[in-house]
Formats: sequence, structure tokens, C-alpha cells
Amino acid sequence: MTEDPNASSAVPLGDGGPEPTPLSAADEAAVHELLAALPDPEVPEDVRARIARAIAVAPPTSVTATRTTLPTATPPSGRWRHPALLQGAAVLVIVALIGAVVVGFVTRTGNGGGTTGASTVAAGNPGPITVSGRSYTAATVPLAVPGLLTRATAAVPEVAGDATVVAADLAAVTALVRDPARRQACIDQLAGAKGVQQVAIDVGHYNGKPAAVIVLPNESGGTSVDAWVVGPTCSDKDNPFPYLFQRVTRP
Repeated sequence: MTEDPNASSAVPLGDGGPEPTPLSAADEAAVHELLAALPDPEVPEDVRARIARAIAVAPPTSVTATRTTLPTATPPSGRWRHPALLQGAAVLVIVALIGAVVVGFVTRTGNGGGTTGASTVAAGNPGPITVSGRSYTAATVPLAVPGLLTRATAAVPEVAGDATVVAADLAAVTALVRDPARRQACIDQLAGAKGVQQVAIDVGHYNGKPAAVIVLPNESGGTSVDAWVVGPTCSDKDNPFPYLFQRVTRP
């Protein structure tokens, strides 16, 4: 039998074909530059708040380390050594990972539609807002919350203190909690639902930084409250955001 001279001499790129030439150093550098140029993913502030809540209230888990023997890896076929395919695959993997992380946290903290268990909390009447200038830490916030709740039940005026005597470094955070629209926008993203009203708010310092302790109801039916500590903007500009989240049992 004679060989047809017009027949294609192309060889399949899959397994079994001859191994193509590996990527050159320039090709590998191009892939690295492409990945390095990708922008950092921006997580919405309400998602950050829900992530903080989920981490704080999640029960501890026990992880047992196990040693697994992995099978010997088989070298990839020639088609995956093409620079364009490598670049496309890298982008797809990064996008998929980012999507999985965001979806996982949103699913864990709510129904994925921007609400959480806090959406079952009645709006109620807004609690008092005070400007004590108190110094808070992660250890003292849960100890101070019962006192803030006592003030709330004692019908303290919604805004206590004279704005003219507020310390200069507390002016910005005081303005945040005293402005109804900005205060509600902050609470909405912390609670993960619109219309939730504060149980109490106090302005002071957290670890030396101006901050507001915002106490909100949750889905516990009144047995506990959520204590949030935020900075003057109640956003990512107050690094980190939030400063603190703790679920505190009512006294």
C-alpha cells in the first residue's frame, strides 16, 4: 500500500502523541505577569459584615490531621502546555475560587439574597445613643453590654450629651450615629436586613481608636444581642471592618 502524499501529517495533541517542546522561560514569565496583573477581588461591605458574624458565632470544629499518600502525578498532555490555554485556565480557576468563597459565606450566613436570620427580628423602637467616651477592648465589650442594655430599658434620651463638648477625635463617629440616614445604612449592612433598630449605641474608643459600639437584636428571640464595634465610616475605610463582633447573652 502506498501512502497518500496529500494526507494530513498532523499528530493529535492528546496522550500518546509526541511530547511538544516545554514552555520557554519567556512564556512562563508571560503567564506570571498575567496573573500578577489581575486586580484584587473586592468583597462588598455587607458581605464582610456577614463573614465576621459567621466566624464569630460558628461552633468550634475539631480537625484531625491525617496523612494521605498521593498517587504519582502523570505529566500533562501537550495541549495544556500552550501559553494561551494556560492563561485562560488560570483566569477561570481564579474566578471560580473567588465565586466559591463568596457564595459559601453568603449561603452560610443567610439565604444568598442579602438577608440573614436578623431579617426575622422586628424593627422595634430605636434604643438610646450615648457618647460616654469610654475605652473599650475585646475583653471589656461583652462586660459593658449589660450596662448599655440597662440604659436602654431606663428610657435614656436617644442622644445624650452636648455635641459642643464631644472630644474632637470622637466628632466623626458621633456624627455617624447621630445622622439618622447614615446610622440606619450602617445598621442595615451589619444586620444584613433593612429596618433593624439598635438596642443601644455608645460612642467611645476601641483599642485607642474612635469607635461606636452598636448593639443590635438577633434571631435568638431575646436571649442574646449582637455587639458590633465600628469606626467613623462604618465601612472598609475603617481597617479592619468591623473592628469587632461579639454575640452577648442578655443578663
